[in-house]
Amino acid sequence: MAETVSADPATDGLARFNELSRQSEQTTEAMPSVEMNMGANLAVQRVAEPQARRRAALDRPRQS
Repeated sequence: MAETVSADPATDGLARFNELSRQSEQTTEAMPSVEMNMGANLAVQRVAEPQARRRAALDRPRQS
């Protein structure tokens, strides 16, 4: 037995809108945490880069 199925574009559109709204809200809520992590990572990078440059300079062969 075959059943006739019809989709209601208005209902589909509303469901999609609700899903996107939920995702948007979750993203907005996550932003402060992401910003804190990014700030911490940048601080670590600022310290690490000069150290890496010094190490690389020490590892280079000396030219006579």
